[in-house]
Amino acid sequence: MSLRGSRLLTVSALGGALAFLGSPASAQVPKPAAPPPSFKSDDPTERARVHYERGLQLFNEENYDAALFEFDRAYELAPSYKILYNMGRIQRQQNNYAAAMRSYTRYLREGGAAVPDDRRKEVETEINVLKPRVARVKVTVNVDAADVYADDQPGCGLHAESLLCCAGSLLRCAGSLPGCTVAASPR
Repeated sequence: MSLRGSRLLTVSALGGALAFLGSPASAQVPKPAAPPPSFKSDDPTERARVHYERGLQLFNEENYDAALFEFDRAYELAPSYKILYNMGRIQRQQNNYAAAMRSYTRYLREGGAAVPDDRRKEVETEINVLKPRVARVKVTVNVDAADVYADDQPGCGLHAESLLCCAGSLLRCAGSLPGCTVAASPR
């Protein structure tokens, strides 16, 4: 699956608030690099818009790692379910099936009835393609309140019973507190 010619969601500012619009923008052949958008305020939604625009620019330059970083930062500053769709597309392209499935699932859950029917069908189809490529593992931790990291990414807290990982891959788990032991087994 190539991202060339695929669609990402676009963003624009309306009335000083960040509004994520559902109109798609086609990825295009990279153009000469324009100066990156810069921060003009300390407003989190304005900063999120700048990160999102950088993400689109980096995507068009086929710099998917950097684009994913910018989309992630935009989501942290001003969460919008529509950003999760873009993140899922890039993660799928990078063969990070577990991350793509998480992003797509969150997209559908957070977007709810606002997700257009055709986009919902597309994402549900993609999730069904990813399911056999993703494994669910049971996580056990011996220290209360320990944060669990899977492959150096926050995986789940003590109350979460499982996490997703790419099927057939080696999963490295670690806990955040001294003396913490983490065990992961197939679920």
